[in-house]
Amino acid sequence: MLSATSKDIVKFLLSKDRTGKTVVHVRTCDRKVCKCPHYLVAGCVDSLIGKLRAIYNKLGRFNHANPVSHLLVKEYLKFTREEQASLAVSPKQAVRLFFTKFKSLIRHFRVKIAASASLSLVIKYILVRDATFLWIFSLGTEHRI
Repeated sequence: MLSATSKDIVKFLLSKDRTGKTVVHVRTCDRKVCKCPHYLVAGCVDSLIGKLRAIYNKLGRFNHANPVSHLLVKEYLKFTREEQASLAVSPKQAVRLFFTKFKSLIRHFRVKIAASASLSLVIKYILVRDATFLWIFSLGTEHRI
């Protein structure tokens, strides 16, 4: 750790990058039988660099003495961001809940509450609370659809 250089940091980042779960498809990929490489998302690489910088700062290696602050590491992050931007790697988003899904969730909670003879008071409270929240929230979405 104490004798690491910026080249060592980039080698470390490259080794971590190959363990990522984000598939970066090449332009010729048909996505049926995909053997494209997996990488870390650029935001995760940036976060990892920040953590490494903080570790070296705690060791007393500031500014130019900190190998993570070197231009080579910054160029690596820039390259990672540009590569993923050009290949249209986008973060996954949560599945949207529509009004029909709210209705089915509310129905599910009502059935659970009706058959609640064996449930504890805490579980009953949670079911009633969640059903009420979904019902109130669904009232606002019903008018927008």
